[in-house]
Amino acid sequence: MSLRDAIGYTALVALVAVGVAAFVSLPATIPTSFGFDGRPQGWGPKVTILLLPASGVVAFAIATIAQATRPRATLPFRVPDGRQAAAQAALYAGTGDLKAFLTCGFVALTLVQVASSRGNLSPAFFPVLATFVIVLLGIVTGMFVRAWRAAYPVA
Repeated sequence: MSLRDAIGYTALVALVAVGVAAFVSLPATIPTSFGFDGRPQGWGPKVTILLLPASGVVAFAIATIAQATRPRATLPFRVPDGRQAAAQAALYAGTGDLKAFLTCGFVALTLVQVASSRGNLSPAFFPVLATFVIVLLGIVTGMFVRAWRAAYPVA
């Protein structure tokens, strides 16, 4: 098991633990939507706190299955004949990074969600969300760049 996989699995355990701990400790009704001023506008059952950790577990499972089975991905560029296997291998080389980041990101988002479920929207919510999206786009872009370089190696 690689270090990236170990980080991903550790974060997965942390994600489940944070979700369960939050569910047990929160009141029956929690804020589910917030206005521009950060104050709650809608309320719902505390089971909604489990949606984000569950999404993280599903994302981790999908990435793990993709990493194990390596289905043929349709790349957004034409791959020359004879270079398809190299491009696919390069694409999937980044799956460990993706899994580790997704799970750690979902832990951070869940912690911010839990902080927000006790009252007003956490001031960390938007910075954490923006960082998650930007880094995720960077990782996925890096995966495609590696696939491109494998498809069109520089001599």
